[in-house]
Amino acid sequence: MVIAFPDEAARLESFGRAIDAIKADVDTRVGQADLRYVRRLRRFSRVMEVVGRALIHFSIEPVTFGLGVFALFLHKQVEATEIGHTTLHGAYDRFGKDTGFHSSTFHWKVPIDEESWRYGHNVRHHGNTNVTGIDPDIHFGPVRLTEHTPWTKSHRWQLWVTLLHLFPNFGFVMNLHFTGLTDLLLGNGRGGMDILPDRSPATKRKAWWRALRKYVPYYAYEYVLFPVLAGPFWWKVLLGNWLSETMRDVYSAATIFCGHIGEEVAAYPEGDKAKSRGAWYARQVEATKTSRSRGRSACCAAASTVRSSTISSRSSRPSGCARSRPRFVAHARSTGCGIGQGAGRRSSGRRSSTSRRWRVDRRRRRSWCARPSAR
Repeated sequence: MVIAFPDEAARLESFGRAIDAIKADVDTRVGQADLRYVRRLRRFSRVMEVVGRALIHFSIEPVTFGLGVFALFLHKQVEATEIGHTTLHGAYDRFGKDTGFHSSTFHWKVPIDEESWRYGHNVRHHGNTNVTGIDPDIHFGPVRLTEHTPWTKSHRWQLWVTLLHLFPNFGFVMNLHFTGLTDLLLGNGRGGMDILPDRSPATKRKAWWRALRKYVPYYAYEYVLFPVLAGPFWWKVLLGNWLSETMRDVYSAATIFCGHIGEEVAAYPEGDKAKSRGAWYARQVEATKTSRSRGRSACCAAASTVRSSTISSRSSRPSGCARSRPRFVAHARSTGCGIGQGAGRRSSGRRSSTSRRWRVDRRRRRSWCARPSAR
C-alpha cells in the first residue's frame, strides 16, 4: 500500500529516514560473527584451491580433471564475489588492518586493480548509478547499455561482442575498464572519458602501471608458474586454469552485468542530480534491477540497491541481509519508490519531470543492441 504524502519532498524525506534507520540498525549488528563468517569462507576457498590444483595436476582422465576445474572455479568465485567484493566495499574495515580484510590493504585473487576498482565501483558507480558522464558502468567499451550513449553502427554487433568477448574475459576487461585503459583505447562512446581526467603522458603512464601491476603477477601465477611445475603436462594445467578462469568470468558477468539495465530501470542524463538524500536513495532503487531467488544474493539484492557500501556490505552474512531485506522492500513500496518499476518512476502512477523529458515510448523503445527508431 502506497502512503499518501503532501508533496514529493515529503515522500522522499520519509524514504530517506527509513533507509537511514535500516543502516543504523545494520551497523549495530555488525560484529565478530561477520569476521568469523568471512574467515570461514577464506578457509573453504583455500581448501578448494588446493583440491582443485592437485586434481588438475595429477589427473589422468577427464572426470578427475573436471572435478579439479570445478573446485578451482569455486575457489576463484568465492574469492571474487563473496570475499573480495564485500571486503573492498569496506565491510570489515572497523576490525582493523591486522585482520587481512581491510579495504585499503586487501588484495583479491582477481585480475582487477584494487585501488582502481574502489574508485570506479564504490565512488563513481554506486555513488552515481546510471548517471551519464559519471557512472562508468553505463557502457563497457563498445557495449552500449543506455539511450544516453549515442548509437553507432558498431552497436549492431555488441550482443556478440558481449557473449564472445566480454563475458569469457570479464576480469581482464574490467581491469581495462577501471584503470582507464578503455578510455584511452576506445573512449566512452560520447566523445570523452569516464575514468581518466585527461590524456597527458603522466596520466597514460599511471593507467598502464595500474593495469600491469595486476595483470603481470596474476597471469604469471595462473598461466606460467603452475604449468611449469607440471613439466610435460603443462598443457593440461594451462587448460584447467583457463577453464576455471573462464567459468568464473562468465558466471560473474551473467550475475553482475544486468544489474542496472532494462526497460524497468532508470538511466539519468548528464548533469542530472538528486536534490536530497532521500531523492538519492530513491534514484539508487530506480536505477537497479532486483530478482527473487534463494541464498545470499537474493537476501542482499534489495539492500544493495541503495548502496552496497552503505547497507548490504556492512552486514555480509546471509542472516543480516535477510533481516534487512523485508524492511527495505516494505519502505520502498509504501513510499512509492518501487524497485524496478520503470525508468525514472518516482511514485505509483506518476513520473518525475526529468524522467518525463527523457522517457522513451515503449512502442519505440530501443533494445540495447538494436538500432534506435527515427524520432
